[in-house]
Amino acid sequence: VIFTLVQFFPLWDEYKVDRLQVPQTFEPTLNGRSWLVPFWKCPVVHIFTATIPAFVLTVLFYFDHNVSSLLSQKPDFKLKKPSAYNLDFFWIGIMIAVTAVLGIPPTNGLIPQAPLHVRSLATITHKPGGGEEYDNVVEQRMSNLGQSVLMGLTLIPPVLRLLGVVPIGVLCGLFLFMGIASFHGNQLFARFTLFFTDPKLRTEAVSDDYIDIPFKEIAKFTLIQLFFLAVIFVVTKTPAALSFPVGIVLLVPVRRYLLPKFFAAGHLQLLDGTGEPTTAPDAVDAPQTAPQAQKLTPGGDEEMNEVKVEATTAESQSS
Repeated sequence: VIFTLVQFFPLWDEYKVDRLQVPQTFEPTLNGRSWLVPFWKCPVVHIFTATIPAFVLTVLFYFDHNVSSLLSQKPDFKLKKPSAYNLDFFWIGIMIAVTAVLGIPPTNGLIPQAPLHVRSLATITHKPGGGEEYDNVVEQRMSNLGQSVLMGLTLIPPVLRLLGVVPIGVLCGLFLFMGIASFHGNQLFARFTLFFTDPKLRTEAVSDDYIDIPFKEIAKFTLIQLFFLAVIFVVTKTPAALSFPVGIVLLVPVRRYLLPKFFAAGHLQLLDGTGEPTTAPDAVDAPQTAPQAQKLTPGGDEEMNEVKVEATTAESQSS
């Protein structure tokens, strides 16, 4: 608000500030176009050729919404209500069909807005070592509804005219702030900072379990990610920018079939998984008494622990 008002200071009268271009009324921005797109007039050839960009956009929406949903429902958040991925995609399909007929931008999950929204509703405890733990998240629908209502109010003509005085630089600053805020909790960014962290302080800088992996493996995995990030970014700056979701799809076979040849399964699970080490194959066929015997009192008396193991073994044998 302050930087929007700065442009009206007499000192800035001689400078031209680029502002947000918005229509003065709530109507299609293309002159002469009706609210409905006349898709029934589209030639049959164009319908089939449109499947190519449609496939690319489908991949983009699937990736964008799926990742935003996963990041918003991580186990760390300790959510009580279950996820509804299939129902989400069902409604997204319906909304995309409606927006396509109206000729307006489609809707889907967004990064980093969705995870930041969850974080804003969470109660977080900061640990002494620099980490943090989510105590709970207020699971409700009012904030989402309020956000949608406020977006709808921006279509009222007086509000549209008010938005027309917002400088483009203010919007760029807002997006820049949102991007920087999304770095918090981003594992790739955290691993990238380890390159510039004193080796003796790395365990204090990062509280995630992957910090116990040899740094050589962490650095190798991070550099691979940065390489693909750079390739996809370069593609977005070329005439083939629309095809960048295809590059994202190619990451799936790379992660599934190529990376396991260069990294241990446990390391990959920590670096690019749920954050928990994978279960050893032998543990599946282990006797039932083995997990019970491992539940010893941390830091307790050694004799007491032995008594617990013997009691557990005797109980299992008798049963």
